[in-house]
Amino acid sequence: MTNPRVYSGARVYIRKGRTGGIPEGEKPPPVVEIGDAPVLTLALRREMFELVVLGQKFQETKPNTDYWRSRLKDKGWEYVQFRNGQGRKAPRVMVKVKRIYFDPNRKGGGLWILEWSEVVGTENWDAVPGE
Repeated sequence: MTNPRVYSGARVYIRKGRTGGIPEGEKPPPVVEIGDAPVLTLALRREMFELVVLGQKFQETKPNTDYWRSRLKDKGWEYVQFRNGQGRKAPRVMVKVKRIYFDPNRKGGGLWILEWSEVVGTENWDAVPGE
């Protein structure tokens, strides 16, 4: 299956009427538009990426550095696009942001916490859970 080119997460596979990840044995649905909503793009390793797709991971933490503070503080992100790789055909998963906040009581001077409520869709992800 060929996928359209992605610009800042503008096209993703949308899963309607479900929360969590893609159910066992189900392939990603067709591609649709999500509009011009602000999308934060982050890279994840394969194991963590799979957990997000399966709906088993709903939180990501980042250290309290100037870099992460400038990317996360008061930016109004609506979606996070996780990538597994750098290439044009790298697998991507889009999640709906629940909240992004700073927790000063976590290790090393605090952590930035990204929480999401559901997997909105995937792209370039042909793996079927359970196979």
